[in-house]
Amino acid sequence: MTKKGSHFHSESWRVSSPTTQGMPHIIYSKLSPTLANFDLWIRLIKDQTPVAPRQDGKLSNGPASPSGETVGYVIRLECLIRFVDHCDAAIQSMEIEEGATEGSNVELDPGGTCALAIQHFSKFGTTLLRMGEGPNGIALENEMGEDGWFGFLTLLQGFALRHSKYEGPSELYRRTTRIAQRGG
Repeated sequence: MTKKGSHFHSESWRVSSPTTQGMPHIIYSKLSPTLANFDLWIRLIKDQTPVAPRQDGKLSNGPASPSGETVGYVIRLECLIRFVDHCDAAIQSMEIEEGATEGSNVELDPGGTCALAIQHFSKFGTTLLRMGEGPNGIALENEMGEDGWFGFLTLLQGFALRHSKYEGPSELYRRTTRIAQRGG
């Protein structure tokens, strides 16, 4: 794994299949950390619409995907880690703008953009981790592979540790810790 500044470089975990080449889904990984965008991401992650390669090798919605890939699967595989990394970096930038960096005595405005982004991102991360629970859960761990899953958990746990004085990140940290303790 490589590091890019204080963030893990998500490109090192990128898994690509031949059928996902050229798909314009990468834009989703650059969305801002807002409640509306997190809601969109949850819908995309759960989307069971099949994708099928066209003659030119790009993807299109099709009646059936020979590879069994769905929109949700491609989104999870191709850009979820990038989105999580992007949100973490965007929130750190917001903190710097508000003067509330590590070690400073400046507190975030509880109703401010940064505090809300922290709260919503924590809820998003917790929701993602809950998706794997139950018999019909989405097995992110299996889809991402060991390096991807470790990187994903590391990003979420690092975010949660940096913001542990808030309730949302504390719950996210507890959940990532429980997963790590059971060996997942």
